[in-house]
Amino acid sequence: MRVVGERCHACEARLAGDERFCVKCGAELPASPPSPEPSPGPVEGLAWSYRIPMLTNRYVWGRWWWAALGFGAGLAIVLGTPLVVMFADGNGGIAFAVKLYSAIAIIAGLSAIGLGIFSALVVANGVTTCFTLYSLGALATTSDDVEDRVEIGASFLGGSFDQASEISAAALLLLPATGEVKWKDVRRVELDESRHVITLRRPWHHPLRLYVPQEHFSGAVSFVRDHVTELAVGD
Repeated sequence: MRVVGERCHACEARLAGDERFCVKCGAELPASPPSPEPSPGPVEGLAWSYRIPMLTNRYVWGRWWWAALGFGAGLAIVLGTPLVVMFADGNGGIAFAVKLYSAIAIIAGLSAIGLGIFSALVVANGVTTCFTLYSLGALATTSDDVEDRVEIGASFLGGSFDQASEISAAALLLLPATGEVKWKDVRRVELDESRHVITLRRPWHHPLRLYVPQEHFSGAVSFVRDHVTELAVGD
């Protein structure tokens, strides 16, 4: 759009506005250059840090119990089946198989729970996590110090480097989940107002839980509601 005060390139007559031809000499006027696009503003978002408790956290315990159940059942099947095939006939058949499967499952499950408690102790019963909400998704990260402390603790339990690495990897899996989730991938949002936790569920992945300080919870909930689909939000 032209501004008043521009002049015709042919006769220097003053132009009044958006005319295509000069009103004095009739010369065709060049088109005005397009207005520049406005520069994008700062990226909207929220960010905070939170020390996630371990031994008193129902979500962490839930993760340990599921790990114990899966590990116990899997190890019972893998180790118990060949033993049952070889020794069940001479040791009571079905009763022997039930006892063997149960014993392996219980020992393996207790080992998984113990590994979870070990994880809590080596991080001093808390994991400081940085949470970020931005226009495309949510992000949760921990410092490298957490991984280093778990590895050091595992080195005292493992008899070799390989064993220590395996213990460390398993222990890190039992810590609160970190990572990134895009809003478009969120299938359900669960709000725990009493504990100030927002759970973002996505298909085929562990849910990402946002632990929010009490004073920031309402703002974080509003931000999530504004960015996920309406059907994803549940109370």
